[in-house]
Amino acid sequence: SLLANLIQELLATEGNPPVATLLSSLGRTAAGPYLGRLAHLNGRARLNEVRRIMEEGGAIAESCQMGPDVVIRDFNCPYSEVVKGQPEVCQVRRSFLQRLLEPATVELACDHRAARCEFRIRLAPPGVAVEPPSTRSRDLTRSTRNPAPPHR
Repeated sequence: SLLANLIQELLATEGNPPVATLLSSLGRTAAGPYLGRLAHLNGRARLNEVRRIMEEGGAIAESCQMGPDVVIRDFNCPYSEVVKGQPEVCQVRRSFLQRLLEPATVELACDHRAARCEFRIRLAPPGVAVEPPSTRSRDLTRSTRNPAPPHR
């Protein structure tokens, strides 16, 4: 694909650090138009709105609590074919989510072979208690509009 060729050429001519910085910048810039929707939200409400934003962009997303972290999985990554050869592309989605969820931290946990994005999100900085999981199942379960395939 054109994107895969472009990333490969950039990596060959510029090296990994500048390309990673560029991809992160693209994700942060893409998040900008959504910040107004999130300005009044925090914690789980913000996370749920970010999942809706992902779904509007074509994601088939689910989220679940894993210890102190929340994990968002996307079963319809728009970069899945490119990521198999250039996993650096995942930085676009990670930095997109990072900007939308700040001050939370977002880490990649993708399974490139399964074409599934996975992001571990710590809603509170280290040393600060994370609020308990919501008692409303809709808050942290997969979307009913776009049910995700079973986890393999």
